[in-house]
Amino acid sequence: MKKDNLYVIIAAGGSGERFGKNKLLEKLKGTPVFIHSIKTFLNIVPQSKMSLVCHKNNIKQYEELLSDFDIHIKLVIGGKTRTESIYNGLKTIEEKCKYVAIHDAARPLISEKIIEECYIATTEYGAAAPAKYLADTIKQVDGDFILKTVDRSSLVAIETPQMFVYDTLLKGYETVLNKKISITDDTSIYEVIDEKVFFVENNSCNKKITYLEDLLEAEFYLNKLL
Repeated sequence: MKKDNLYVIIAAGGSGERFGKNKLLEKLKGTPVFIHSIKTFLNIVPQSKMSLVCHKNNIKQYEELLSDFDIHIKLVIGGKTRTESIYNGLKTIEEKCKYVAIHDAARPLISEKIIEECYIATTEYGAAAPAKYLADTIKQVDGDFILKTVDRSSLVAIETPQMFVYDTLLKGYETVLNKKISITDDTSIYEVIDEKVFFVENNSCNKKITYLEDLLEAEFYLNKLL
């Protein structure tokens, strides 16, 4: 049964500067990158409980591609920053929901299992996000020189989807925007308003497509699953 108390916002407003072009429109196993996670989430929520936030210049192209896959979700015009874009998405939610998930469209490999685990954790703790413990040795640097090794035992790399109680996240965004605080993800909102986020350890591949090499690795990963 699909979840009627969860709303999903797909963030697709990135510029793709590091990739060299709009990475979300690139094909992954013959399907645009941004479509992959949408299709996965649509196994969890109905189309009426999802929106895609994107740049105004791309909205027609996204709409046409979604239609090609018989997907008819709300499209929302983003703002000048990621913070403004997600806030626009939150404000335009018309369907009643208790929880909201924010997912980066550049993470096409997200699994239903992790979505479900984050949802369960959110219903219990009020907020949750997938994360991986760091495997590499982490160093602190000063300019061009290494200062020291950082203890990685309490460090994780955060991913999406990040799930929250809708009303709390909305108020948190209003606080951040009013105070003009710079953030890079949605769990940072909860840090600002002194709320806790439970992290769900994720050992599966949830790679973010940033460079061409990431797209090739994602293709290789999907081929291995066949």
